[in-house]
Amino acid sequence: MKRLRRVNLVVVLTLLTGWLAWLPTPVQAAPAAFDCGDVTEIPQTECEALVALYESTDGDNWDDNTGWLTTDTPCDWYGVTCEAEHVAELTLYWNNLSGALPSEIGDLSALTELKLGGNHLTSLPPEIDNLTALRYLTFAINDLTTLPSEIGNLSALEYLSLSYNDLSSLPKELWNLTTLTELWLFDVNLTSLPPEVENLTALKELWLDYNNLTALPAEIKNLTALHTLSLRHNKLTTLPVEIGSLIALTSLYLQDNDIATLPTEFQNLTKLVVLELHENALMTLPTEIGNFTSLKYLYLNTNPLSGEIPSSMTQLQQLTRFTFYDTEWCVPLTGDVPTWLGGIPDLWGTGLICGEDLGSLSGAVTLTDTMPAADVQVNLYRSTSWPRWQHLTTTHTTANGTYQFTGLGQGLGIDYRVQFVDPTHQLAPQYYDAKPTIDTATVITITPGTPRTGID
Repeated sequence: MKRLRRVNLVVVLTLLTGWLAWLPTPVQAAPAAFDCGDVTEIPQTECEALVALYESTDGDNWDDNTGWLTTDTPCDWYGVTCEAEHVAELTLYWNNLSGALPSEIGDLSALTELKLGGNHLTSLPPEIDNLTALRYLTFAINDLTTLPSEIGNLSALEYLSLSYNDLSSLPKELWNLTTLTELWLFDVNLTSLPPEVENLTALKELWLDYNNLTALPAEIKNLTALHTLSLRHNKLTTLPVEIGSLIALTSLYLQDNDIATLPTEFQNLTKLVVLELHENALMTLPTEIGNFTSLKYLYLNTNPLSGEIPSSMTQLQQLTRFTFYDTEWCVPLTGDVPTWLGGIPDLWGTGLICGEDLGSLSGAVTLTDTMPAADVQVNLYRSTSWPRWQHLTTTHTTANGTYQFTGLGQGLGIDYRVQFVDPTHQLAPQYYDAKPTIDTATVITITPGTPRTGID
């Protein structure tokens, strides 16, 4: 009897186990919501705002969410800085936040710095205007398409970056931020600056690169505190005469526009230290450029400038970098201009000497037993400010191992290097001379009327 009962028990347990296998797996209970009632470091409303931020922006998938919703000390959570028992700063750069910023962000009323650049945020709530203590705000490199008009109510804001967002327009209230000292609007689809820009009288830096601006409003003259104005990669064809009112400017960046002439009033910008005018349509420069005696960096390359370099430029005795390659400017063989140019440490010019023919560069590639090395690829490079070495042309050695490049500038401000390419790698040790890169190669200088040989 005892044995029978034991067998029956085994049978029952086996049947029961099989039946249980068909039942659905019990659902795990969701973890309990974070309880801000246990937090004492900051007000409960601020804690709840942080929780809402985490939940609205997919906090579980942030790159770094150390401490968030796992400890009751939010001042130690990654990116959170507290002062006087309030959240003062949120720094979550490049942290894979995504989605919409929650309305609860407005409950962080003591926030002075909000740094959320380099994420995937799609929208900002109107409640952002509650952050009246905010001084520093960046949403650069996100997925914003619009901005709430309430952003214009951030009356303490000093720094604002909205660069690299797909904004179709900017709210007019943005120009009410009269306390701004820095405004960054790279690549935000701007086609014009409104006259209301004149309200930003405290502005010291204005960055408007990579937009579609064709003109600047006359009202820009009111930005008299401005010391940096950057307008690279736009579609400007002229500058307003009012730009001459910006007498505090020390840096003016105008690379890659279509500017053909500079207004006479441009001569008032005598405090300029950096002036970028390269990649424009300038055919001449005003003689008054010699008045810019504070200039240290001057970029004029890639303009249709022609003739002799103006002698008035020799007054620019502070220049440490000067570029004018990809122009037709020539340098007199003797006199003050070549003497002045010779004293500039970083000089990238055309190499054209007024009245002199172009130079040439030739050489030969041979084996150690003087046997010619035929059909070796030879690349010609010249020095530029960017890229550091620009490829000009390519040839191959002839049957007797020689090569030649013609039509080369031969004066101040241009260096040439040749690079030999041997796909078999059999000849490299014999003609690289332990200098395998352009940067380490021997500089080849071409002097007037004298063809120079290359590296044998």
